Amino acid sequence: MAENARTAAVLLVSPDPLRRDEVVEGLRRHLGGSCRVIGAGGVREASDVLTYLTGEGTAVALAVCEHRLPDGSGVELFGHVGLASPTTRRVLLTTLDQADSALQAINQSQVDRYLVLPAEPLEHRLLPIVDDLLTEWFAQDSASQIGVTVLGHRFAAGSYLVKDYLARILVSTCPGILMAWI
Repeated sequence: MAENARTAAVLLVSPDPLRRDEVVEGLRRHLGGSCRVIGAGGVREASDVLTYLTGEGTAVALAVCEHRLPDGSGVELFGHVGLASPTTRRVLLTTLDQADSALQAINQSQVDRYLVLPAEPLEHRLLPIVDDLLTEWFAQDSASQIGVTVLGHRFAAGSYLVKDYLARILVSTCPGILMAWI
């Protein structure tokens, strides 16, 4: 993770400023500088942060958001996040009465994981999820920097098999290194 330290960020969105600041500080301590951790209070502020980060070339590796926000919902924000940064992993913090909506968001591929509140202490329940998702994100991000070109007819069975295998091991097929002639 160290080589991506200046280019990855974690966005935490919570309307409660005290809890948000506490969790942001806990994440900063836990991640030890491998990612920037930034807090926001609502959909609008988080969208502004997302726009700023993508503008400066910082990838948002993970977004953690409470379901109910003063100016919208966490699922609505994740829709914006998915458009601006499709590889961003997303965690929805929800209450028991909102769990059905969280499951629906997972089924629509808008949320990677959810955590039912109150999850006290939040950091201890959240940190294993954060570690898993950041590990996945960094693996995919580093693999996506390896470009491979598969030469062959795009509908040929051999081309399809090679592309399918490369996708499974998280290597993107894009202009770059010459991989195979099919």
